[in-house]
Amino acid sequence: MAGEIYRDVNLDVPLTKALSFSQSVSVATSAWNKYDLVAAEKGWYAAAIKLIHEQPLINNDWLIGIEVEAENVHLKSTQEKLVEIPYPIWTAKSDNSLRNNGMEFISIPMKGAMVHKAMMLLQYALGPKVDFSPRCSVHVHVNVRDMTVAQIVALGLVYATAERLMFRWVGHDRENNIFCVPVYMTHDLQGLFAAAMVKFHRPVSFKYSALNFNTTCLNSGLPLYGTVEFRHLYGTASAALLVHWINLIFSIKKYAMKHPLDTVLKTITDLNTTSAYGMFLKSVFGPLYDALAGGVKSVEEFQAIMEASITEVKRCAFNNPFHQQLHSGYPAASSPFTKALRKKYGPFPVNSVKKPFDGQVVAGAPDAAVDPLGFDTFANLDSGPPYDDFETEVEEEDHN
Repeated sequence: MAGEIYRDVNLDVPLTKALSFSQSVSVATSAWNKYDLVAAEKGWYAAAIKLIHEQPLINNDWLIGIEVEAENVHLKSTQEKLVEIPYPIWTAKSDNSLRNNGMEFISIPMKGAMVHKAMMLLQYALGPKVDFSPRCSVHVHVNVRDMTVAQIVALGLVYATAERLMFRWVGHDRENNIFCVPVYMTHDLQGLFAAAMVKFHRPVSFKYSALNFNTTCLNSGLPLYGTVEFRHLYGTASAALLVHWINLIFSIKKYAMKHPLDTVLKTITDLNTTSAYGMFLKSVFGPLYDALAGGVKSVEEFQAIMEASITEVKRCAFNNPFHQQLHSGYPAASSPFTKALRKKYGPFPVNSVKKPFDGQVVAGAPDAAVDPLGFDTFANLDSGPPYDDFETEVEEEDHN
């Protein structure tokens, strides 16, 4: 994966040390606007304008970055077509995980309004002979620097409820691909909560999670791009397909930014019927819901999928009696229990200790969580985004 999506293509230095995000996007947008005046005769450009009217994006101002992997690339011909516009939108990079002249094409950070044109340009430049083998994939980075920590947590929760359906929509056996591992097969939701406690100054997920929060982190040992990376989509240059995929992603972001975290938690954890599952997903995805659920063969399958997803969210977001007791009285920092936890999970914040924890659950403790997510600690998470200052680092080469 390439941190270069948030690097200025002309200066080859982090944007934070050169142009700001807004400046970079402004330059690229200006270049497009100038090109608009002379591009009407281009077939790919006309197709992009048509697609804009047929499939508008949910939000034209949100920033995203796109990475497209392809094989059998005729690089010289492709690059000649890509530079037809005055400002480079795509950068080609070799990728050792690919074969047969495989290349990764990395976009600049761009507003949603540029996506149709950028993808149509790439589709035109690659041509019909390019190959998209199972080694290829598409990664979409969504800017979350305009979100609070609580909203990022909400995004993760909403995503987790729809993850299995999203994989079915994508198809191509991506759910079993080791380079986009589903959240439900990992401990990433727990990691998300733990990282949010310290405003993402610690890792969340591992690099090849389907929903990769590590690009969100501020930890000095990790790249900071201020994005969440969606790694699900198989290799393709189809502008129409990618626009639909981005709209699914934007639907989740929109819902997470619209509703407070405690409301999102309560809404998800109260779901317990097939009809309620459908109503919730329709409230998130709107008219895209029918296509998202179209891969499910029966009501029974839909119910099983959603029950598994909701159970996963409940398991991670609610404290059972053991966790309630642990929350009210942490063991001493020197105890073997605490040392074992820190050895496995790394440093974690400890609430003020009311009494030493003896490992016994209080009799008669309620089954439901008293404080979802911890969550006296989350009381001030809506005060602002975690990205006041940040630095970028070039990441090692990615795989599909």
